[in-house]
Amino acid sequence: MKTIKAKKYYTEQFQRIQQQTNMSRLLFFSDVAPTFYESNYLTVAQDSSVSRVRACFSIGLVGLLALYLSEWKADKYSPSASVGRSSQDETVILALAFGVIIPVLFLGLLATLTPLGRRHLENVTAAVFVVVAAAMIAKKPVEKVKGPVIPLLILLIPIFGITRMRYVKSCAIGWGIFLSYLVVMMAVRSRLPFPSSFDSYTDISYQAINYGITAIGGMVSQYRQELLRRRNFCLQLPFSGTMDADSVAEMETDKFSKKTLMHRWSLKFRHPEVEECFYRYWYLIDPFPYENPNSGSLHRGVFRTIRFAIWTLLLNQLVLLLQDIKFLRVKRDSLVDDDDLTYALVLRFGVTVPLYFSAALFMYFLGKAFYARWVKEAEAAQNAALTRDSTVSVDVQSQNHRTVSTSGVLAELPELEKTQPDSMRMKLVVQAAQIKSSTQDRVLDVLINKGGYVRSTQIFSSIVIASHVCCMGILLLAVSTGKAADAYEAVNHKSPGQPKPVYYMGFLNAVLFAHRSGFRVRFVYATYTTFVVAVGIVIAASSLSPAYYLQYAGYVCVIFLMGMMISHEEESLRRSFFVLKSIRTLEFEEWFAVVLRIQGWVKERFRKKLRDVRSKGSKELDAAQKPPPPANALINTSAQMAYASKLGMYSQMFNIAIAIADVITSSL
Repeated sequence: MKTIKAKKYYTEQFQRIQQQTNMSRLLFFSDVAPTFYESNYLTVAQDSSVSRVRACFSIGLVGLLALYLSEWKADKYSPSASVGRSSQDETVILALAFGVIIPVLFLGLLATLTPLGRRHLENVTAAVFVVVAAAMIAKKPVEKVKGPVIPLLILLIPIFGITRMRYVKSCAIGWGIFLSYLVVMMAVRSRLPFPSSFDSYTDISYQAINYGITAIGGMVSQYRQELLRRRNFCLQLPFSGTMDADSVAEMETDKFSKKTLMHRWSLKFRHPEVEECFYRYWYLIDPFPYENPNSGSLHRGVFRTIRFAIWTLLLNQLVLLLQDIKFLRVKRDSLVDDDDLTYALVLRFGVTVPLYFSAALFMYFLGKAFYARWVKEAEAAQNAALTRDSTVSVDVQSQNHRTVSTSGVLAELPELEKTQPDSMRMKLVVQAAQIKSSTQDRVLDVLINKGGYVRSTQIFSSIVIASHVCCMGILLLAVSTGKAADAYEAVNHKSPGQPKPVYYMGFLNAVLFAHRSGFRVRFVYATYTTFVVAVGIVIAASSLSPAYYLQYAGYVCVIFLMGMMISHEEESLRRSFFVLKSIRTLEFEEWFAVVLRIQGWVKERFRKKLRDVRSKGSKELDAAQKPPPPANALINTSAQMAYASKLGMYSQMFNIAIAIADVITSSL
């Protein structure tokens, strides 16, 4: 009973900490005097994100400068009668590239070095992203070339989460870019001199779908990150609760800093026991943030934490299946082979989707086994305690006569061999059963006891994600090679050119998916697996199109770096929450011990005296007294985490609507 009261008390205190900020569903705190929670949060977020914004601007500045210089030297901006590009178009392209995009990134980088720029860092970052995205979208129809704008896809990544802009502003910018690209390209296509040399409406639709996949993944990831960040912010607010003491000052000491507690690269806790405890808590942080991770019943349904991520991936693959049918069957070009659609179906729904469902099944069995082991150990401990406390004597000999054990059967087997011809067979059966049972126990010990089941699940999930990235890379290679491509190269004595850009976007999204998906793969596992697979695919693709090798390798490197920043940030937030929650829990335990020492009649007596004091002299004001304002609703962060995953799944309906609209319009 005392444990139940303590658990209820801790939960109430955590809810009261978050309740004082009055956070909305769109992740905004109340911003009224005297607390100004939202303004204070913005200040903290901006101060901690300066280095991240500088890194993003620097990567964009160097990468785009190298890209545009290489394209300019390759005469890709020069006048061309085949696509209808004039000398005026060349001037506009150079002005957009070297007069708008590069200078804006440079000015944004300089702004982060000034006090005024750091004070308004969020607005500076938003302005830079909007201007650069608008210039990239405007540059494509002036350039009059086919294919998606890959730098625009990469630009969507830091908008969501990396630069720590607030969620609503990031969504407005990201979805604004998505809709602007779709509307502008659809509108200008018919006005170009040679529309056939530009992307078709189908190409534009599926390019927008791939942008949408990036935006949806970023939106879900940022909602989850910002919710974690705001929850950590709440835990560091001054809060006295039922006591006057507060542990905020202790949290700010070097003793509990990240540098002291965790390794910088792997983010592991320096103390092995703390790391093991956190590992067991990894999948419970979102659905059960304030529960005791040692409770085995919580782990039984842990597979549910990735259910929305799996459904989101399934919807993604269904949309991309329509893309495969359109590009590889209905409107395929001369370089597409008959078997390419078969490859796509097998890789998507024969390998990728079943692997992700198997990951959920793997978590289901391990969570169930962990729960069974927990129940077994609890019963054994209870029986041992009852045996120690019991004074009842047990007749061991009579009990041995009534109970037939496995060891007894084995002891009597030699006698049975003399009288029964099948005794040897019985002995072998018993030994086989013992070996099978011991093997199962040994396997479960490896899967469950080594860091809980989480480490085994992380390894399995890493294999699944590596297979996903590998499948998308193989699909990119499959649709870019084959008999038709070999025949083209034999006739024209050159490679067919740029690999399928839409499938390259899918490959980049798969690399990014490992770092910000809802499967909660740790930073180290996501980094190592995607690095190995991505490098292998890039090396394999280098032989197909040497002219685009450096460009595509550069894109993969940039996305890999940004993906590392995303997964590193999310795991760091989870570990920080674990530390803050543990400190607050110890504090609440002290408070609860004091509360228990106060007897109920004493508390009731004080309440009565307090009511009497407050009621004196207030009878005249009772009629004019206004009712007290309603209390703020309790914040349920676990429900908001689930809402983020649902949001990603439902947002796929935009992509499905675009794909269906393209199918309908193409058939007319």
